[in-house]
Amino acid sequence: MIAIPLAYNGYNININNAITQNVQDASTTWLNGTSYKVASVNAENANNTVILVVVGNGQLPPVQDLEQQLDGKLYSRTLQVEVIPSNTYYLK
Repeated sequence: MIAIPLAYNGYNININNAITQNVQDASTTWLNGTSYKVASVNAENANNTVILVVVGNGQLPPVQDLEQQLDGKLYSRTLQVEVIPSNTYYLK
């Protein structure tokens, strides 16, 4: 009786880790050459949504580029991209 829940939890952990790595890799490539950086990736939501948080400023690359890179790699989950504007000031 214990084996089934353990196997299910193990499977979910592996899927969440794979999704997190896929989103991390694809979003880093997607943001290359911009001031934006990946702040976090959360694939462990109850509503089958993966949350990607990016921080930076300026123009984001086309979201379709990220969508294309992740095609088939989200295991039927939805990607939510949250953009947090950030400015850096240097004072002397």
